[in-house]
Amino acid sequence: MAENTIQEEILGQLYTRFLPSPCPVPESPFDLPQLLLHDRECLSLVLSRVLGFGIVLLAGIIKLPQILSIVGNHSADGISVNAYMLETFGYAYNLSFAMQMGYPVTAYGEFALILAQNLIVLSLIFYYNGSTHNAFAVPLAFVCITAAMMLGVIQIEVLRALTGLNALTAVGSRLPQIVKNYKNGSVGSLSLLTCLALALGSMVRVYTTLKEVNEPTILLGFIVSGSLNLTVLGQVIYYSYIKPRGQKAEETKENLVKKKN
Repeated sequence: MAENTIQEEILGQLYTRFLPSPCPVPESPFDLPQLLLHDRECLSLVLSRVLGFGIVLLAGIIKLPQILSIVGNHSADGISVNAYMLETFGYAYNLSFAMQMGYPVTAYGEFALILAQNLIVLSLIFYYNGSTHNAFAVPLAFVCITAAMMLGVIQIEVLRALTGLNALTAVGSRLPQIVKNYKNGSVGSLSLLTCLALALGSMVRVYTTLKEVNEPTILLGFIVSGSLNLTVLGQVIYYSYIKPRGQKAEETKENLVKKKN
């Protein structure tokens, strides 16, 4: 009897987490696949919820390759500090807005995790660029600003207005990096894995936002962010893998011509 009660409580928690309110609660877990197959709207909502949890889990390590790349190279060359600061601010106000609006954690949970990792990356960028003071001061300032927004010191109307600028924030946080990569003809210490995860995460967020968050400005931000993240990913692939192979093939060809002569 007690075991059945525990099982019912566990199932109840799982249903609450993964089954959005429009979905009927099945009498048995074995009835769930049939329910989802016969209710496409419920299936799409559950898929959105599961993908949201997946993004939140991935977010816990999404910037780890970038952190390891900077530490391993003892350099933050090629990484735009202005782009990272604007990106971090974007995560800060979006996190605060989503929390105050009471959105499900699956719709914004990764903001907190990526924000924390971005603060580490910023600290490393300033440290390896020789600015030890900023390596501590800038992350601390972001923590204070984020806390003020989350605690309601900054009104919800202001945060809503900031989310209306999500598309511009996405452009401002990615375009400097894209331009820098193009001018340098390389991507420096940018991590392929981190860029890949950010691109995929942004595209998945377009779907989950459509299903769980009724905020067109947030949706537009993810669409723009996804497009720009794909551009950065393309640059990383080109400058790190395609361009070096082309140069190597050209050098080999020139060496063969010299030998013939």
